[in-house]
Amino acid sequence: EVACWAHARRKFYDARGSDPARSAQALAHIKLLYAVEKQARQEVRKSVKQEVEASAKREVPNNAEATHAGESSDHDAPVNRAAARRFHELLVEHRYRLRQELATPRLADFKLWLESQQAERGGSVLPKSPMGQAIRYALNQWDALCVYTSDGRLAIDNNASENALRRVAIGRKNWLFAGSDNGGRTAATCFSLIATCQRHRVEPMAYLRDVVTRIAAISVSQLRTLLPDRWQPAAAH
Repeated sequence: EVACWAHARRKFYDARGSDPARSAQALAHIKLLYAVEKQARQEVRKSVKQEVEASAKREVPNNAEATHAGESSDHDAPVNRAAARRFHELLVEHRYRLRQELATPRLADFKLWLESQQAERGGSVLPKSPMGQAIRYALNQWDALCVYTSDGRLAIDNNASENALRRVAIGRKNWLFAGSDNGGRTAATCFSLIATCQRHRVEPMAYLRDVVTRIAAISVSQLRTLLPDRWQPAAAH
């Protein structure tokens, strides 16, 4: 089980009205954990940028005009996808190392602070107060809240998943019906494919058009090559 730090943080944030001082302290502790995540992303992004720039100098003709970062075109999509894939590969290992080095001791300090605030341990926070409930929730979930430090593939919270599901929730209000149970399963598969495309900087319609025209000729052993994270358009083969 992996618990979500965004959920734990929300409880301390909601307690700021009745206990602003302790709320600020708790939020400061959690901010330090997120600072580790930000540092890992920034350092890996810088490394990947340097790799891409070095590769571009070797491969792009002198008279070619480089595509500006953030622009979307068929020409630069493979480069962006390759960079995104490299980013995630490096992030897993680097994030794990930084978490072990920086986040683990910060978690230990935060736990000691949480325990010291509880009335039953000599603190002054009442168990049923908003702050008391926030502390109890964090301590009850503590082992699960710390699991993310053991694997660089794990996120510190599930915000990305909730953001992806928000489109589904909006869709339910607009479409109302899926037609049948099978229709619901088909819709879920499509949602998953499209969300995965977006995570890997693959244009969903281009991906679906290409895969639909090729999948009948692909052997079962090669189906994985059509997944969004491995897909290459037919023209690239």
